Amino acid sequence: MQFRNHGGTARVTGINIGLNSGVVINTGLMTIDITGGGNTLLTSYTQDEADGYRTTIVRAGSGLQVNNLTVTTGALYGTGTYNGSSTTLGTGSSGALVSAGDGADEVGSLIFQGNASTLAGSTWEFDLEGLAQGTEYDHITAWDNLDLAGILLDVSLLNEFMADETDTFTIISANNVHGMFANVVGSTLTLTDGSSFDVTVGSNQVVLSNYQAVPEPAGALLAAAGLAVAVAARRGRR
Repeated sequence: MQFRNHGGTARVTGINIGLNSGVVINTGLMTIDITGGGNTLLTSYTQDEADGYRTTIVRAGSGLQVNNLTVTTGALYGTGTYNGSSTTLGTGSSGALVSAGDGADEVGSLIFQGNASTLAGSTWEFDLEGLAQGTEYDHITAWDNLDLAGILLDVSLLNEFMADETDTFTIISANNVHGMFANVVGSTLTLTDGSSFDVTVGSNQVVLSNYQAVPEPAGALLAAAGLAVAVAARRGRR
């Protein structure tokens, strides 16, 4: 059996939904909401065609079983736990967007159980609006190995939150993390506004730290004026 959502909007809500031998193919906007409990079983879920909205929003709770989850285009937003044996996220230059939370600019915690593999070209998006993991900043857990090579890291500060250089954010946890995001230079991720984070990849986690804000123009002028005074004073002592 095959369920195809093509170019439209579909919402699947319920406590027990079973497609034990079926295949779900999404090329539109699909929301799967099972936060009330129960079990949802999907043998295969694929989002890989070039047309339609290509967006999946999952409010999984703890009962979503997807044995083969493949998202290679569009966006996957989600909260809760994805149980299953195989997860593939992103491929090629077009890639896919993966983010915790119920949608763009939403904070959440997302867990991939089983074998979660990533392919070059995808973007992993993390929103920060505070210091509490999973409720004030995005967190993704992968229970198996996680290779960051070829993945783009996108970090945004929301709701006027201003991180401090002493703050740390553990955005990814996994049994074994290796590689480095494609857009991290050395250990520095530069955000779109010119501010930056240090990115540290450990054996089982990825941590953002040492936030450096863009200097205010007035502050930069004062710093330059102070430097000029100091130089003049040193010259006067010669």
